[in-house]
Amino acid sequence: MKKSRITFLGGSATGLGPSGYLLEINGYNIVVDYGLEFTSWPKETDPITKWFFRKKVQASVLHERFWKGKEIHAVLVTHKHLDHLGGVPMLEQYMARGAKVWADPITNEAMPIVFHDTVHYSPYLYDIFESYYTLEGRRQNISLGETEILPGVKVFAKRAGHVPGALSFIFDLGNGERGLITGDKGLHYQFIVEGAKYCSEDVPKEYMPTYVLGMDLTHGMGRRKDFLTECDHLVKASEPILDNKGIVIVGAFG
Repeated sequence: MKKSRITFLGGSATGLGPSGYLLEINGYNIVVDYGLEFTSWPKETDPITKWFFRKKVQASVLHERFWKGKEIHAVLVTHKHLDHLGGVPMLEQYMARGAKVWADPITNEAMPIVFHDTVHYSPYLYDIFESYYTLEGRRQNISLGETEILPGVKVFAKRAGHVPGALSFIFDLGNGERGLITGDKGLHYQFIVEGAKYCSEDVPKEYMPTYVLGMDLTHGMGRRKDFLTECDHLVKASEPILDNKGIVIVGAFG
């Protein structure tokens, strides 16, 4: 298999989202996360508009210009938060027939709530029909370990910590290289979920990634340590990758 291509689809310099990646792998277009970003209304916006829409969220600026002419063959969602999941129905018009949206069962259960709230508060992004078509017939549960999501394309899913159901995904990028993509990653106990394990602890040797791409280093509310300690956690998690002569890329947003 020839080497794959990865495109960053978004990331905020000031706060949440919109997070996402496009993988061009083995002739397929695979999206990992497509989130929304909270923004503020301009000062001159009509107060009635602000009241009616309540919240303002937006998707990646790459949307129409970037996706024109592309067909999406699969979508994987790391977890159920708006900045990683909320924009997925916007991709409906670009999805191939039979394309699936893969996620942990907990994340899949939360999808209707996230989409409903977005349609209610920011209806100009997508409508109830796009939300419906995304949910009906496309949602697919993915299990921990290896899953073939497309012919010849296997993904290894592992726990990411952060929130219940959060996953990281490892892909075969070709030429003997593998890449791990994670949304938010929590390496320690956070009240409602145990921390993620290091790759050396829960990933078979043949799936050990040579590249790591991540969006956030999660602090974990009141249980978080100081910032330098959190950075030490990230370094420790990266060491097995570096020892394997791999590369770690951290999208340091917000």
